[in-house]
Amino acid sequence: TAFDQDFNSDFKESAENTIPYFAYQDELQLVGLRQVVQHELRFAARVSAGMEQLPVDDVLACDELLETLGLGELTADVEPAAMIDALKAERFLRTNRFLLALPQVIGRVRLSSVTDELLAEHVGAWCDAHRAS
Repeated sequence: TAFDQDFNSDFKESAENTIPYFAYQDELQLVGLRQVVQHELRFAARVSAGMEQLPVDDVLACDELLETLGLGELTADVEPAAMIDALKAERFLRTNRFLLALPQVIGRVRLSSVTDELLAEHVGAWCDAHRAS
């Protein structure tokens, strides 16, 4: 559905537009795509927990489930402001409101309004945690 595509595209599209790592081709791009989707799910879970919509236990359960896939870690030197700009640009392609698809519980996702402060906090933490250098 279009809603499922929203949940799986905002972070991915933003990452592809800000991380040079995803500029390569063929089967290697699929590996990169899988890593980005994994990180998108983790990012969304953490933002949702920051909004007190998703219990921290569910964030940890999500992490455990994703770890079983063995996709490895993603490293990239991305400035938080560039990632935020890319996220907002991606969302504003489809709507005039900034809404992210965030899990409410494992298996249920809802479009949610996120404050600039919370978004900056989580994007900054993600960028810091995944720096290549």
